Amino acid sequence: PTIFNLLGPLTNPAGAEYQLVGTSSDERARLLASALSVLGCRRAMVVCGNNELDEVCLWGPTRAYEVAGGRIQERTWTADDFGLPTCDVRMLRVKSAAQSASMVRDAIEGKDCPATNIVLANSAAALFVAEQEASLTDAVARIRRVLSEGKAAAKLQELCDWTSSVAPNTK
Repeated sequence: PTIFNLLGPLTNPAGAEYQLVGTSSDERARLLASALSVLGCRRAMVVCGNNELDEVCLWGPTRAYEVAGGRIQERTWTADDFGLPTCDVRMLRVKSAAQSASMVRDAIEGKDCPATNIVLANSAAALFVAEQEASLTDAVARIRRVLSEGKAAAKLQELCDWTSSVAPNTK
């Protein structure tokens, strides 16, 4: 990570009332939470998955620092807190752009796979921090419903179609 990874969430020109911020170490997560508590926001959550990942993970503990009212509360989330199964990080690694695209599509379509569960967990964390759902499991249920409606997949297809239409012809 660079200094810009740390400064970005702190200098948000949009003045976001709610923020879900990820960083790749527990130490940086505590530092960001401290800074956000001084800068002021309605509620923020700084997460670090398994002391290695800048998002919620399902193969180890996720440290979550909740910032609200100038105070910081440390939490530890596991897959159980989301009502999701644990997964092996190797199941999320890909070897090609095509494999990556396929995994993203499966997740957005809500297929039963580790990638979908990661999307569910991180989306649920965002709804939870924004006070749109009272619990992580309720938030997961809401995101599942959204994915099952197919609107996210349709929006992704729109983006892919638009990108293809404006991309320079390299053939």
